[in-house]
Amino acid sequence: MTWLYAVGIELPELIWGPTKGERLDEGFHSAKERKEKRALGQKPIKRLSVKENINTPIPFRDLLINMVKTK
Repeated sequence: MTWLYAVGIELPELIWGPTKGERLDEGFHSAKERKEKRALGQKPIKRLSVKENINTPIPFRDLLINMVKTK
């Protein structure tokens, strides 16, 4: 999931809502909760590799580029 902030461009049809796959975050509701769990010794849950975490899927990249071209 991601947040998009767009002004002055045409917005395409997007699929909104919860993902059907596994959660990618650790499931904490707040920074406070995360800090408390770390203090109790809970280690971070790593769900994606570094490469996966920084890469934008190609179809989503293309959609974002096409959105900018409508300005």
